[in-house]
Amino acid sequence: MMFTMKISLLALALFSGSSLAASINDVNRLPDTGAQAKKGLHGQVGLAVASLPEFVGSDESKSAVLPVINVQYNDRFYFKFNRLGAWFYKNDNGFRFGGVVTSHSGYDKEDLKNSELAQTWGDRDASIMAGLNVAYRYKKLNLDAGYVTDVSDNADGGKFYASANYTIFADKQKTLTLNARIERLDKDMVGYYYGVDDATINATIGVIGTYKLSKNWAAIAALTATSLGDEISDSVIATDDKTNVALLGVVYNF
Repeated sequence: MMFTMKISLLALALFSGSSLAASINDVNRLPDTGAQAKKGLHGQVGLAVASLPEFVGSDESKSAVLPVINVQYNDRFYFKFNRLGAWFYKNDNGFRFGGVVTSHSGYDKEDLKNSELAQTWGDRDASIMAGLNVAYRYKKLNLDAGYVTDVSDNADGGKFYASANYTIFADKQKTLTLNARIERLDKDMVGYYYGVDDATINATIGVIGTYKLSKNWAAIAALTATSLGDEISDSVIATDDKTNVALLGVVYNF
């Protein structure tokens, strides 16, 4: 168990780099594949190719090969993409309450289109965020909400998020899940990353599909579209009011 936690913490630290964190943060918006509770260490690991923006608010896209990590231990501890968490309380009715550590992506000044602004603006480091979250599962519906705050002294802000996943189709070989998510960034977060002294709300919709290739291997594909709040889209940093992500990969289930 200690070895697993050390690996998870190392992965979280690696994901906090500005370029890679941006990729992982977008992948983290993808809906969960709805793995069932099991004893011991289990989950999915693999690789995926993703098309995503240079940073949230950029109209320039890039392709990246990303690790896909979604593992649990005794249905108590988990590492999902860039979220490390533990459930403090859970009951038989599907309700859970726990703690979570994650990251909010930054960007390099070289990513900015405005070269004059880039000379004075500087890089914006990723923020390590920690907080509390709650979850509820009922049949094909999964609800998740939480509040996290910066513990790395970068943005010095916080954000609230809430999401809903609904599996519209599932059999022994394939699944299809819809997702909706909102997140509210407070004025400190928006001020640090976008230079606007005001809070904002982003909204995301997504769909994810899985297809079983063999006993342990599966293909995964996902699309998400995010509408950015006016405070971000109208800032001097942003060049787009939306963020789209497409992903295709292969995972190993154990």
